[in-house]
Amino acid sequence: MILLGMCTAEDGKLLAKGVLPKFNLTQSTSPEGTIEWWIRGTPGMRWSCVLKRVPNTGGHQHAGGPTGKLTPTSGTIPSSGVVKAIKQKTPAVAGDIELKYTIGTTSGSVYTRAMVPGLVELPTTSAIERVGVTKTHPQSHYGAPAMTAAVVTLATKFHKKFSKPLGVNDISLIWGGLFDHKATWAAPHKTHRTGVDADIRTKDMTKEQKDFLVKEAKLLKFKVLEEKDPPHHHITLQATKPLLLNFARSKEKARKK
Repeated sequence: MILLGMCTAEDGKLLAKGVLPKFNLTQSTSPEGTIEWWIRGTPGMRWSCVLKRVPNTGGHQHAGGPTGKLTPTSGTIPSSGVVKAIKQKTPAVAGDIELKYTIGTTSGSVYTRAMVPGLVELPTTSAIERVGVTKTHPQSHYGAPAMTAAVVTLATKFHKKFSKPLGVNDISLIWGGLFDHKATWAAPHKTHRTGVDADIRTKDMTKEQKDFLVKEAKLLKFKVLEEKDPPHHHITLQATKPLLLNFARSKEKARKK
């Protein structure tokens, strides 16, 4: 029997029917998502898999990182020639995960991409000062299209009123997922994962400016939480998933006209 190696579940169904599919070497899912791999090989042949994080992916420019979990990780090719339902659970951290496999004496790699799709970068304007960018997380101002549009509107109003830019710190990383701003692969950020949260710097604001910020943010459907250490306002766009998707579609339709 020809050794075909790793494939997706859909490819595996074709293989079971004797159809040779065109292999896709990368599967995409969300952080903390689940995908499935199938293996085909000669019955009785031993196989094994190991996960390895691809460095500097998902907006994380620092070493190490979680790889998620694979079940099972080894076994023997059954009489059908197809191993079904090898499940991979991706970590909360976005990024590319390499799955290195060995089937008999043959080895190779396939990849999983854990990401929140559709995030866009907050634009730089005279009304916005992007703060909090670090060497370990240089792409930290990505949000859902509706979120970035609302932040631009809020900053524009603030700038028009007070002739100073709004300091925006930490929305989400370029692919979303857990934002470990201390580069430890863990919280404290429990939010900032899906592009609907942002931190607004307030340490240089007067009471009048803070009051204006809160009032205008609430008008734009933001939930506002005052944080003390360091001084900032955490804002969360109170929008449903369908609303965000509809906004993204309307922006894409307008772009194509």
